[in-house]
Amino acid sequence: MAGRIISQVDFIEYLQGLAAEGETSLIVRQKPKMKGGQPLVHVDGTAAYVWMPSLPENFTARGQGSWYGNTGSFILSRFVDGKLSASAANCEYVLVMVLDDIGTKSKAPSLEPTWKIETSAGNYQWGYTFSIDGAPTKNEFSAAIKAIAAAGYTDGGAINPVRNFRLPGSVNLKPGKNFFESRLLEFHPEREFTLEQICAALSVVPGTADTAQTRFVKLADGGGDDVLAWLSENNEVIEEGNAEGWYGVLCPNSDEHTDGNPMARYHPTSRSFCCWHEHCSHINSSRYLEIVAGWGAPKHTPGIRPELLHNAFNAALSTITPTGMFTKTTDALLEEMDSRELGRVQKGEWHKRFAYVLVNDSYFDLEFRREVSRTAFNAIFPSCALCFH
Repeated sequence: MAGRIISQVDFIEYLQGLAAEGETSLIVRQKPKMKGGQPLVHVDGTAAYVWMPSLPENFTARGQGSWYGNTGSFILSRFVDGKLSASAANCEYVLVMVLDDIGTKSKAPSLEPTWKIETSAGNYQWGYTFSIDGAPTKNEFSAAIKAIAAAGYTDGGAINPVRNFRLPGSVNLKPGKNFFESRLLEFHPEREFTLEQICAALSVVPGTADTAQTRFVKLADGGGDDVLAWLSENNEVIEEGNAEGWYGVLCPNSDEHTDGNPMARYHPTSRSFCCWHEHCSHINSSRYLEIVAGWGAPKHTPGIRPELLHNAFNAALSTITPTGMFTKTTDALLEEMDSRELGRVQKGEWHKRFAYVLVNDSYFDLEFRREVSRTAFNAIFPSCALCFH
């Protein structure tokens, strides 16, 4: 049963209608990266692209293009300076779940979806719309989609809560796909689900949702990372840094990405790398830096850049007001400690511990085997100095 088949514009309006007041879905366009009227390429010779988010109400079809929706419900007030960003930090809830690679790498679920889209010949995405009251949090969604991927129902790399998915009429720009135009095969807007219903139908049990909140100490980056500079000069940067400082970069293993998005993330303050796609789990930060160094980038190891730590410590020290805590000499400190120790001696123990030395007019400490001057003793035990006369 095909249900209704609607246009690309109507489908985008449908997605926008799912977002709550003060929130929005995002539409993302994949476009060739140009310079001087010429398309740019990455170091490995593949075409360079940019990913441009836009609000659904601003969408206008201008001929063929590679268009994507996104699973997240983004909070408008979180866009810094109005700059749109499909970042998980900008959303709390998820609007839809999209299972990828149905018919090829993933098995077909028994639960019929809200829509089915053919993204390339014989390859499909199934979309499940969450009901208004059943929209999961991004943490709940992440726990569930990991279990669903482990059960074989979607690409194991498609497990983050803000995932791009193809729209009807989206042209597949991946090599070998012959510019395949995505086709909406089925659309049933009346089919809405809760996360629990989907998991029960697929017989999967999500892990515990991670609700812990992490507080980050942000280091100011003045743009001094020579790796990022090299990546930018060589057209490896796909997307400018987001609010958390992560830049979109070409993944060295992007040919294995099944969703058409070649982007991974790079953070210049710590020279960290991450890619959510299943086939890229072997590329950690160290391996990524090795790969780009092989392409000609400066050689480094992951970790917070030393100059940033130096600047941060200097800034912290500049706010500290000096005190007299460390102005005393070692002898003065030892004398103070001796005085404090002597002051703790019980009155009844004075005669047992101290002996008066007549020739020096001092007192001998029988416990620590040293003399204490009369002046020091009188200062410590003023009420009993006469007891030893």
